Amino acid sequence: MGKKKSIKRSKDTLRGLGDAPGAKPASPFPPPARRKLTLSEPGMVTDPRIAKRKSRETRASSAPRASSPSRRRPSSAPASSRLTLESVPRVARPLRELVKLPLDHKGGFVLSLVDGTRNVEWIIDAAGMTAVDVIIEIEKLILLGAVVV
Repeated sequence: MGKKKSIKRSKDTLRGLGDAPGAKPASPFPPPARRKLTLSEPGMVTDPRIAKRKSRETRASSAPRASSPSRRRPSSAPASSRLTLESVPRVARPLRELVKLPLDHKGGFVLSLVDGTRNVEWIIDAAGMTAVDVIIEIEKLILLGAVVV
């Protein structure tokens, strides 16, 4: 009555049936983006204020006025238009001034990644946000004077 049954285990049940021998386990994180991103694509506007200005200029240029054909002012590019993926932003203000700036959580997080040695592409990879979101936040920081390129 007291016979013990031995359980026979094979190697497959110990390792699991899903993986092949010698296979690397799947990483829970996606690989970083290594595709070439361009910030100056035609029609790509990241700042909503610039988008409004461009839409006004487009409307003005598509319907010329007979009274003054040269009424449209030449648009001056914002300082943040110099921002490229190879740009290295650096903090331009001391900490006591930075804490007084009206930053949201995204702006503060992106500002924490700006160290003056890493380029914009590295910040995009490290932030885990979309490239457009990071670029918008860097442009906001430039407009506030917290960051210079």
